[in-house]
Parts: sequence; structure tokens; C-alpha cells
Amino acid sequence: MFNAPSPSSQRWPYIGRYGKPGISRRELPYTLLVIAIILGFGALLLPFLGWLTMAKESDLKTVAGSVLQAPTQIRPSSPVIRIVVETDRGPADIYEDDLSYSREILNLKPGDHVTARVKFLTVGVPRGSRGEYHIWELKRDGVTIQSYQDAYLYQTRVNEQQTTYALWLGLVSAICLMVALALRMHFGEWVDSTPLVPADAIGAVQGATRLPQYKPLSSADYPRTYYMSQGREALTLLVGLGMIGLGIFRLWSATADISSMLFGIFLIIFGTFTILRDLIYRVILSADSIEVHNLASTQVLQRDEILGRCLARTGRGQVIRLIPQVGQRPLDVLLVLNADSAFWDWMDSVPDLDAQDPP
Repeated sequence: MFNAPSPSSQRWPYIGRYGKPGISRRELPYTLLVIAIILGFGALLLPFLGWLTMAKESDLKTVAGSVLQAPTQIRPSSPVIRIVVETDRGPADIYEDDLSYSREILNLKPGDHVTARVKFLTVGVPRGSRGEYHIWELKRDGVTIQSYQDAYLYQTRVNEQQTTYALWLGLVSAICLMVALALRMHFGEWVDSTPLVPADAIGAVQGATRLPQYKPLSSADYPRTYYMSQGREALTLLVGLGMIGLGIFRLWSATADISSMLFGIFLIIFGTFTILRDLIYRVILSADSIEVHNLASTQVLQRDEILGRCLARTGRGQVIRLIPQVGQRPLDVLLVLNADSAFWDWMDSVPDLDAQDPP
């Protein structure tokens, strides 16, 4: 038996979770969070791709030979000129995307001798079986058509344009994130937490005589979903954004320093993980069970499978540790939740192991 959504819930014309025919207003915070993350990674990726396209003169390879066929212009939506050159090691394709020299390049004829300083292509043009290179300097019969300085200035302008796009993506990502947080604080949750199965459908487990016999809680008070407190979320957001910003700075200032780049990428990934870990964390209390949702896992315990509770301290702070019967993993509940009286009533119904006298 499924719980029907509230008839007053407005739907948007998209496919929602669990196959629902739309996204409810209460699912907008999570949707905007996902959009913010996607746009944020796009904002990081564009400058990184721009860094990959740059080349020092010392890193360039020389390709010399005769033109096999007239140069052709491919990809009309994003023009690139291809020149097929017969070298000592066989045919090679060299490409030019700076159309400032298109007239001179397209006037090349089969048999013309060209010398090019190139960088091996990893992205940007269709890949084939032959060597494919991006032109950084091109000469025909010793006469320069395009110099390295011209190619460097052109690629710098392209990278600056990509950086502008990245900044806009980052701005939109930040706006989506702030709106998602505002909606999260307004609704008190990231997504609609209406359970798929009602609490009264979960059978009680009374398998062992040593387990405590719990008095039933009122199903009218549950299920309830608890997230991190707003203060903890704000602190996590500041720390995570600080690490992401430092990582972006390290990437943009890394130039050819691979170790600095890797450290910047690590900071960005760890900062993103830190934000998501606390924003996604939630505890769902039902009359007969508890669920703890983490970034990559969900742990569920039936209430009458719990032997007792105690206080413990972990790397994330103080927790209520629920001790289950033998063979199951303890479940930790962080004490940084927006708890209410129903939360403490549920916890008070579990025996307090710290208060028991040792044997």
C-alpha cells in the first residue's frame, strides 16, 4: 500500500522520483542541488581543458613533408582545417582551428612542402588511425604562414573566453546552490520524505527473549525526518566552499606543476564531498524503525532489535550509538540534528546503557 501524495501538492512537467509524473515543490531543493553540482563541475572543467590545450615551444614536435591533398574544412558548426601531410613515417593529419590563416592554408596544393611545429591532439577533432596534431607554427617552403606567437595569442584568447563561460557557470551554480539551501531551510528537508510503506506495515521483530519489549509509539507522530542543524550546514558549506575555492586557485596558478594541480583537484573533490556528506545526511524515525541516510549508504534498524543506546564520540562529533543484537552493526546518530520532542521520545524509549550499573 502506497501513501498517496497530497492533492494540494503542485507538480512540475518532469518525471519525479519513484516514477511520479512530476517534481513536487518539496523536491525542488534536491533538484537544484544536483543542478548546482553539475554546473559547478562544468565551471571547473572548462579552465582545465584550456590548460591542456596550451603548449610550450620546448614541448612541440616538428612534422615536415609534402601536402597529399588539398586542405579541407571540417565541422561547419565549429570549423577546423585539416591538412594531410606525407612524412618520412607515413601520412599525418595536422589541424588548425584559427581561421585567421584559412585563406593561406586552403591555398596549399598537393606537393607543397610544409613544416609544422605541432602538439599531439587529445581532444578537439575526430580521431583516426593516423597521427593527429594541432598546429602551433606552420611554414610553406620556409615561409611562415603562422608563427608560434600568433598561435599562443589565439589560444590565450580562446582560454579567456572559456574562463568567462566558466565564471558564468560558476555564478549560476552558486545561485542554484543558495536557492536550494533557502528552499531546504523553508521546507525543512531536501526531498519529499513521504515513505513508500506506512509505519504500521512494518512487522515487529521479537525473535530473542533477551531483546527488550518496547511499548508501541503513536503512528500519528511518525515518520519524521531530521537533517543537520542550520548552523552545522552553514559551517560545512563555508568550509567546503573554502576548500573548493582554494583548489580552483591552485589549479589556475599551477601552470605545469602537476603536483600542485593534483593537490588542487584533491581539495575540490574533498570540499565537494564535505558539503554533500552533511547536506545529504538525514535520520528518518518511524514508530517501529530508524533509518540513517549517509552519502553512499543507508542503515536501517527495527526498534525492537535494539539492545540499548549509549553516547560515543567519532570524527564527526558526538553520537547516540544504538547497539543492536549480535551480528549487526551499531548505528550512530549524530547529535547535530534539528531534533524535536518526538525525536527525544523515540530515543528515550530505548534503554540507556550508560545509566545501567555495571555487573
